Amino acid sequence: MHGEPVTVRNAWCTGVREVVGVRHVASPRETFVTPDHNYWVGDLSTVTKASLEARGYVEVLERPTKQGLSKLDWKEIGTAEGDALLVPRRIAFDLSDGFTIDLREFSVRESRLRRYRTDLRDSYALGYVFGTFLGDGDAFLNTNGRSEVGRVSWAFGLGEREIAEKLVECLGTFVDTELRIEEKRSTLVIRLYSLQWARLLARFGKRYEKNLPREYLCGSPFYLKGLYDGLVDSDGFVASDDRVCFRNTSQQLVELFGVLCFLLWGSFPNCHTEAPTAGGPEGTTDERCRESFVARLNRTHAKRHGADFQVVKQLAQRQLGEAVPVYDLEVDCPTHSFIADNAIVHNSICTTRVVAGVGVPQVTAVFDCARVAGPRGVPVIADGGMQFSGDIAKALAAGADAVMLGSPLAGVEESPGDVVVQQGQRFKEYRGMG
Repeated sequence: MHGEPVTVRNAWCTGVREVVGVRHVASPRETFVTPDHNYWVGDLSTVTKASLEARGYVEVLERPTKQGLSKLDWKEIGTAEGDALLVPRRIAFDLSDGFTIDLREFSVRESRLRRYRTDLRDSYALGYVFGTFLGDGDAFLNTNGRSEVGRVSWAFGLGEREIAEKLVECLGTFVDTELRIEEKRSTLVIRLYSLQWARLLARFGKRYEKNLPREYLCGSPFYLKGLYDGLVDSDGFVASDDRVCFRNTSQQLVELFGVLCFLLWGSFPNCHTEAPTAGGPEGTTDERCRESFVARLNRTHAKRHGADFQVVKQLAQRQLGEAVPVYDLEVDCPTHSFIADNAIVHNSICTTRVVAGVGVPQVTAVFDCARVAGPRGVPVIADGGMQFSGDIAKALAAGADAVMLGSPLAGVEESPGDVVVQQGQRFKEYRGMG
């Protein structure tokens, strides 16, 4: 939950259950989740609409309640419809510092490689070439007799000549051939006749399946900025309210744009989907088109940043009215949490441990001790690990004769001792406490 990498240790289907669809601003699609799954949320149940509008999400959530409690806590998503979801303020993405592409791996005849730099290193120019290709590029491969031919082309609007000239300049960093900007009807076209480059960029996919291969994403800020600028210049724009927008039919590209926004500016953009539209050309209809994914980085995105978390505004929840297979994950995180669809969620396997006691060391210890001590008439006390009222029933069912309670009674009014508040939680100080 603090943005550190986690490893999935196990995953399995737990059965068929009803789920709800959760929509929030940091994901273009709904998240389908069981209503009792815990999310790390900012509880807004005690915050008025006027206070929220006047102070903003971060200020009202960082203020404790009148009882001195933190507004940040785990909550079942089905009971948190009016609350704010949260994502770590910083995320340690598992990225290499840089990479090098050996163009010889994509060649057929090495004699042709004299026209190119064969070692492509991460740089602003390479990022810009990749970004514009993902937005407005196409890699063509074909066979001509017994030979394979290839070319790469980019298409821009007539009013985007500066972008086309910038791309030619960036390509000139890697190729010695002269590149021209051709005007064809209502577009500007740039063509690079190179089988090696066509083979390389063909790995990025086509149309709604376009993506950046995992090995070509690194932590170099110059390369990341080139990718970002290339995406915005090719398939994005800056709106009149200064929001940076990106629209594409590839969900993977919109997710890439979101990661770039987070790495460069510290925030995920607002995302949503738009219905298919043909846009006016004759000979086609809306039904033959695909929906678009849209991401917008607000000018005031930094206002969502708290000290440790940033706010993800929840939009809506809906009941699907049907049961689907659901899955559990086990992760190697001490907080038993991970990020799913850009929101912090609890490792649901821990809920199974809480409800059933399966895998809880204290329950196993009580059971083993009671099995030996019971026949000899020796009473067993379950001492330690009691956090919930249900733990008492589990301990007694496992064979304990009595339980020792500390934290479950440490915050109630009836317990003796002075009330102290630590990290937003109320406790009682008493003699002998750990």
